[in-house]
Amino acid sequence: MKQRNSEVHKWALDWCNKFLEADGVMVNSFLELETEAFKDLEQRRPDVPPVYPVGPLIRTGTEAESDRGGGTLSVEQFNELALGLEMSGHRRVLERIKGRGLVWASWAPQIQVLSHRSTGGFVTHCGWNSILESTVFGVPMIAWPLCFEHRMNAVFLTDGLKGAIRVKENENGVVGESRSQNW
Repeated sequence: MKQRNSEVHKWALDWCNKFLEADGVMVNSFLELETEAFKDLEQRRPDVPPVYPVGPLIRTGTEAESDRGGGTLSVEQFNELALGLEMSGHRRVLERIKGRGLVWASWAPQIQVLSHRSTGGFVTHCGWNSILESTVFGVPMIAWPLCFEHRMNAVFLTDGLKGAIRVKENENGVVGESRSQNW
């Protein structure tokens, strides 16, 4: 939203103004997660409609998840990940865990993974649904925001709630060897 003359900025302003016409707004969140925000909203101006937390609403894990959003890594970030795996000394990971672990070569069933009792942590891109899902299942998070509102969500998770740690990025937004050692 840095470019105030962009079509996206105009669209977002129009969309936000439409909220003022509503009798109420339901949001996928819950009081315990965003206590301060909901307290502030209760003391709203008279022209702002009430906001109702109706969550957390998450998928059950039974439906297909392949229609969920996705993301890509830059070539530089992909190379850093490959280098990190190589430097870890854990060669032939798939061969080593055969019969003991679970690796998904395509889209992973996130709800099934997060709800499994052996899941000890979750590297999240900080999309709101992923945050809610991880919170519902009590899985600690490592915040790695990639785009959109994810950076704002990461600040909320790490600085506000103190409910996650955040990866360190260089000036290009890449997580690499010199940065990741400081987790």
